[in-house]
Amino acid sequence: MARNEDFNGANQLGAGFFHVTQRRGRRASTASAFLHPVIKRPNLSTRVLAHATRVQLDKRNAAEGVWFRHNGREHFAQAQREVILAGGSVASPHLLMLSGIGPPDELRRHHIPVQHGLPGVGENLQDHLAAGVMYRCRRSVSLDKSENLFNLLRYALFKTGPFCTNVAEAGAFVATNPADLAANLQFHFAPALYVDHGFVRPKIYGLTITPTLVSPQSRGRIRLHSSDPFAAPLIEPNYLSEHHDRSILKHGIELAIEIAHQPAFAPYLGAPFEPEKEPTSHADIESFIRAQAESLYHSVGTCRMGNDELAVVDSRLRVRGIERLRVVDASIMPTIVNGNTNAACTMIGELGARAIVAET
Repeated sequence: MARNEDFNGANQLGAGFFHVTQRRGRRASTASAFLHPVIKRPNLSTRVLAHATRVQLDKRNAAEGVWFRHNGREHFAQAQREVILAGGSVASPHLLMLSGIGPPDELRRHHIPVQHGLPGVGENLQDHLAAGVMYRCRRSVSLDKSENLFNLLRYALFKTGPFCTNVAEAGAFVATNPADLAANLQFHFAPALYVDHGFVRPKIYGLTITPTLVSPQSRGRIRLHSSDPFAAPLIEPNYLSEHHDRSILKHGIELAIEIAHQPAFAPYLGAPFEPEKEPTSHADIESFIRAQAESLYHSVGTCRMGNDELAVVDSRLRVRGIERLRVVDASIMPTIVNGNTNAACTMIGELGARAIVAET
């Protein structure tokens, strides 16, 4: 693998350190970067822990506003110009369907009046699936025991040290077919044991190499559990339903093991931690993937942009067939990006903002 100093530059392929969105040692989220600086503007009103229940449409199929529950009471937010949904790839299609906008058969099944039939709402769900190979570390240099008083003071005083880490500090983008220009695998390296989404904290030092499928062909969907807006929707990801995805991720596990046994890791690499024994056959690898693979929390595509009958929004992110209603989040992606979705979602927000301003 070639060294790559900037995965966001002219060429994505290669290995290197990830760029991060941080300010003074803390993650700079879109909330801290865009919302918090303007939170006191007189023309901005926010509600924390409010739950949107449906978009109200008028007789012309134009969005009038949004009903929501806050502090145990029902409220209605009247839209002077338009309604913008930014609930992500699960909540945005869920709210559309609760509002009678979606696949007619799905709506009727839950006795929701069909306001506007859009069969693509909730379809086309995509995500990045990852499966980490973990090893014990022979030296006490990982992040696993970094939460101590010294490092806490270092962070509090200087905003430096392991408390600034994004954990997945380095990685690589790989095309399993050398003729391809685009990556179909992303590797995340963590100087720590990353078990069960980070909820399990083994009391040993370790390292994790995680191949991630960034070009999935499997497609899932979001469905209604019921017409109750407080009932969680049904998420059917259909991970690994396509042979292509199983094949690429198996190749990624093989490559992760090969990387772990390179000379540069020799001073650190200890015994396997997960799986406890390195898999030696395709069947072993597939069993490991099915047992341990995790979402990378990059769900996209359930209100995809386009101009065909399954498209939900147009190129200006307006819901097709509905006036004064847009979706501005990861759900509008027709195909998932070959990398982390954070920057792409920020771009979608900026695109939506420009479209709104241009039409005001």
